[in-house]
Amino acid sequence: MNPGARRRRAGRASWIAAVAVASLCAAGRLHAAESIVVHFEFDEPAIAQLFDPARAAAERQVSADLARDLSTAVGFWAFVPGDQYPQLRVRIRKTAADWQIVTALYANPSTAARSWPVTWRTEADLLRTGGFGPPPEIVASVERAFQGVFLQQQKDALVDTLKMVVPLVRPQHTVAIDPSGAVLPLDWSRYETLKVSEFLVRYQLTDGIAALTCRGVGTPSPYPAPPPAEGLRVSVDPRYDLAGQKLALQGRLADFRGLTPIGIYLVHYDDLGAFLQSPAGTPAAALAVPPGR
Repeated sequence: MNPGARRRRAGRASWIAAVAVASLCAAGRLHAAESIVVHFEFDEPAIAQLFDPARAAAERQVSADLARDLSTAVGFWAFVPGDQYPQLRVRIRKTAADWQIVTALYANPSTAARSWPVTWRTEADLLRTGGFGPPPEIVASVERAFQGVFLQQQKDALVDTLKMVVPLVRPQHTVAIDPSGAVLPLDWSRYETLKVSEFLVRYQLTDGIAALTCRGVGTPSPYPAPPPAEGLRVSVDPRYDLAGQKLALQGRLADFRGLTPIGIYLVHYDDLGAFLQSPAGTPAAALAVPPGR
């Protein structure tokens, strides 16, 4: 083996080891109880073969890095690398004209809610640069395209889809609902900027899935079950939705009080919450989400 090839092989081995350590550390750091899993794969054969035998380690690194980018850009949900569901599955796809990064939201292994393809590299790019480059350059290129193309072009569409299908939290206890309002188990220290936003609390009743509309009133309240210590106080619409009908809440309060909700969903983000002063007199730090959503 010539010295140049030997150096390249040694460099590749060092990169493989670094990728494996970085991906394991990131996975431990980003673990969260309520999360959307990010799973990246180099499954296009022309790309995948460039990573052998380090493909799995590289995929774990990219999954962790994309989860970090999403957590920064879309702050109301937790994103972690892994294989569970719900899952944002990110892949490379070859078309006649270009190479694409395709991001799809899956509820389970076979059910995709929506997918968003964006261009990663064109054939003209590859001719100009002489190909994809070594694995570290490919990883960096994918991550740049995810940040600079997918998140810029499709973040609004992603957030709109998440609001419909992925709850902010899945409560572990019943939520005390009454006509004067309720306290949602949304940790005030994290979700304060949602304090005047609108939510749906969904329940599985014997006659279907019902949804209560709640609106933040701007203040925290002690939450009766641990954790969080302080939840988000809301007003509750006097009518609930069931199978497309609006029905009076008062007649079924006992049903709602006796059930643990399916989940609490964000309907409308009111960015006024990021500018209003907290009760302690300090401005709330804004979480990253498109204004007015």
